[in-house]
Amino acid sequence: MPQSEACGVCNQTHKTFRPKPVSCWPNGMKEAPQYEQDGFHLFQETCQQIAFKTFLTQMISDDSKAMDSKTWMTILSAHTRLATGALFNQMGKIFVLLGLDQQNLRESPEHPLMKPKIVKGIAGSGKTITIAAKLEDLYNEGKISADSKALYICNSSVMELQMKQILRQSNVISDFIEIENANSIQSGFKDLMDNEDKVRRLIQEQHYRYFFIDEGEDCPENQILRTLDWNSTECTEQGFFWIFFDEYQSRQPTKQHCIEGDRMNGSVQWVGELFPIEEIQEAGQQLVSLKTLFRTTGENMKYLKAQHLIPEQETHDTALAHGVQGQKVKESVVRVDSIIGVHDILVGQICDEALAFNKVRNVHPGHVAILFPDDDFKILFANSPKTVIDKINKKIIDSYDKAKKDITPSFTTEVEKSVLFDHEDDLKQCRCSFFLGNVSNVKGMTIPIVHFMQIVLQDDTFKIINTVNPPCSVCKKYCSTQINGRPEGSRKRSSDTDILCINRTWPQYLALSRCSSEFLITNLEFNEKSLKRLVQLGQERTKVSKLISNVMAPSTGDSSIQIQKQVYKATVECFLVEDISYISWHPSQNLLATLSEPGYVQIWDVSREESKEAILLEQGNVSRLVWSPTGVLATLVKTTTQSAVHIWSSNGELETVVNVGNAVGVKFSRTGVNLLAWSDEKNNSICVWKTADWTCLGSIAMVTDTRMDRLVRLERMDRKHLVWRNDCMFSYRNSNRGITTVSLTPAGLTEEVLGNMPGTVYAGIEWDSEGDYLACGSYDYCYVWSAHSNTWQTLATDHYYPAMWSPAPATHILAIVFGGHIELYNAGTAQLLHTLRHTGSGSDDVCVTFSPDGRLIASAGKGAVNVWRVDNGDMVRDLGVDGKMVCWGHNREVAILLESAKVQMFSEEQIFAD
Repeated sequence: MPQSEACGVCNQTHKTFRPKPVSCWPNGMKEAPQYEQDGFHLFQETCQQIAFKTFLTQMISDDSKAMDSKTWMTILSAHTRLATGALFNQMGKIFVLLGLDQQNLRESPEHPLMKPKIVKGIAGSGKTITIAAKLEDLYNEGKISADSKALYICNSSVMELQMKQILRQSNVISDFIEIENANSIQSGFKDLMDNEDKVRRLIQEQHYRYFFIDEGEDCPENQILRTLDWNSTECTEQGFFWIFFDEYQSRQPTKQHCIEGDRMNGSVQWVGELFPIEEIQEAGQQLVSLKTLFRTTGENMKYLKAQHLIPEQETHDTALAHGVQGQKVKESVVRVDSIIGVHDILVGQICDEALAFNKVRNVHPGHVAILFPDDDFKILFANSPKTVIDKINKKIIDSYDKAKKDITPSFTTEVEKSVLFDHEDDLKQCRCSFFLGNVSNVKGMTIPIVHFMQIVLQDDTFKIINTVNPPCSVCKKYCSTQINGRPEGSRKRSSDTDILCINRTWPQYLALSRCSSEFLITNLEFNEKSLKRLVQLGQERTKVSKLISNVMAPSTGDSSIQIQKQVYKATVECFLVEDISYISWHPSQNLLATLSEPGYVQIWDVSREESKEAILLEQGNVSRLVWSPTGVLATLVKTTTQSAVHIWSSNGELETVVNVGNAVGVKFSRTGVNLLAWSDEKNNSICVWKTADWTCLGSIAMVTDTRMDRLVRLERMDRKHLVWRNDCMFSYRNSNRGITTVSLTPAGLTEEVLGNMPGTVYAGIEWDSEGDYLACGSYDYCYVWSAHSNTWQTLATDHYYPAMWSPAPATHILAIVFGGHIELYNAGTAQLLHTLRHTGSGSDDVCVTFSPDGRLIASAGKGAVNVWRVDNGDMVRDLGVDGKMVCWGHNREVAILLESAKVQMFSEEQIFAD
């Protein structure tokens, strides 16, 4: 350190760290500084080499002066927080910190220019730095001239700026080094690798000898592979032609990757597009892999691997060039209920964080970047972030004293003013800015602190898990939440397929790989419905649709890699409602209606996207409920004198009341255009109502079994004695235990008894979904009547009743039950397909139901609930619950009515999960 320092007031010099005359005090100073006396400091201002060496040796060898490990770790953490970024910054200036991979490449000999060397390396492996180091070598060795020019080609303006800055800082200045952004309008090097003749002319006519192509992953499709076919016999010049790429950073939409989960089988896989390395190897082309990483920290690397942001095969043999572990990745969640208030959320979070970095931790603003996925940035900021940045900057200014306004930091979207700014060593003198933008805008950059903010869809019911969750306190099974105890307003995703995008790994990989020190993630959790509402924003409609597709839909990548030891499974949920006696799913929504004693009706929004608790519709006297195929709910309210059907909308609004005499049961027709109601044994009648205007289409006297109490009980158990064939015809079991069919005609209701029946009907009847076959249960047989041939056939012997037809079209698969066994028949061929043996102790009291697509079948009986595959009859799982009724929702969730009169829910993913 110099003995004296210049004075800006008197233009003379004063001794360093010694009192100055009052006339030379800076503005604002009122008292003289209290300088320590000579000898106070351990280290002198002027280094005395011999004395210092002796002193340091004594310090090291004296154990009494050693500090404890905790103090050492505290100091080390404080002083190495940004160490990796500092090392990388120095590496960018002087090129002396290259690893073995990079050094071997740098020192490799010249090769035929028409046989390019292809270099593969993930983010942070020093690709751009190695190019810059090679250019510096060539320049310093005098090899770059008019007769041997160098060409650097990238695919972004940011990388063009960065390379110019790096070379300028290293004093590499030459008219014969050309730096080009191939994507610029003026570029004469578009699609260079596609044009073999142009490359040959550049070599032979314009004397280029050194070609360095960066960001090769952003070149048009298969350009790198086309270099394998170049003819090297007509151009034999030697030099360097290096092509660098990392396929996981490609900006091309078809190459962007994600993590997908399959809700059917629980599999989790990385999906994207992999570069065909084997084609390069087969062609004998030179392929170099860079495996030493500089930019990232140990903790960031752990996160990259744990989240499977890129395939495991790319990271298992990589190594860090340093031992800096850094800080753990910090994740946070912000729930966003509406796009309207999202700017206020962003302004508050970003401003508070910026002030903490700058005022508390003394971090250069240009060392901090707030990054968003490209599509998220376009939606949240509508391609014009100036409004939000102005709000942030104003809030920052307001937080500073007036005397410090001149050193107030600010935000920018320009990398030249932030990430690529030539910083002053003195933070107060540096005019760099915080960066706010999308991940693509900083591709290839090195940023010490990165805060990544992304839109995600909230999903409380499906999770990637590695270990079993603690048992549920209610059902004692392994579930993560209960309906009454779920997070307030929790929500669930929907999909037209079984496969969902769980995590967009492409933007997260780009953001994490920019970071040289500290990485933070904020997930902006959107309700799926609120995100879809953005599609109504006019000019932003296309962008929002693309974003929704990205965060919901599977990837278009042609490669998938299974991720081991992970499963995408559904949670189990328990209803904390007492005395439930009947349950029924909405035909097309995640709504479950429950009927509990004494006649309480509730609608549960299982997705929990809007309602925070169940909607209570009725508070007594309800004997039955049934959903219409159109989505309205009918409840039968019965008093001692009369009955009425209450029609409810799915959101719990009472739409109409229909008086139905002394009805004890109701049924909607196949498409819901008609409703029939039947009365008790005293009145013995059936009435049909038109649901469009609730006019009565006619009634008939129902000649049937007088034991109506049994009929009502069986109907409550879904063992049907009165069923619709279509909207204009239904059938019922008559008093002779045969079948009467009723048709709706313009003249009224007409009846016809099906003749030639081989036996009597006892246990219930059921039409298949297409109205082709009618199954009838008997004491000894199950009979099936064909509407096409007008004939009967016998499918089975023993005590049978038909349970349900498969909803899968054209399959004609019938499930019939006897003695706790379920047999699956093809009614068209009378072939027995499979026999399923229910594991419970019950016999006749087994409830059976197919999944909506007909691929699975479930049974609930005393002591057990089983699920089988229909195609091969294999049991998928004994769910281990004591259920008496089971039904499937449209999204393949299973609701089970337990013997304890509670409801427990599973999904197919939960059923199939290991």
